[in-house]
Amino acid sequence: MTAIPLDKIDSILKKGKNLEEQLGKENTSEKFVELSKEYSEIQPLYESVVEWKNIYLEISDLKKILEEELLVSSHIRMLEKLH
Repeated sequence: MTAIPLDKIDSILKKGKNLEEQLGKENTSEKFVELSKEYSEIQPLYESVVEWKNIYLEISDLKKILEEELLVSSHIRMLEKLH
């Protein structure tokens, strides 16, 4: 599996968010149809990227928590050895 570059991921996120915002504004029916078509073409990819980003951020947060717990455990073991 080939990794998608982060700048491409950011581009997909920006495009999807931009289209959502534009669709939420008042548009002519022609413009609305154009935006809807464009959004429907990228929606599956956009939603997958949003989900991936949320999972990625959660994993990063969990890694930080684990590192902190390991550091605390290490300090506790050092203190136990001193006593």
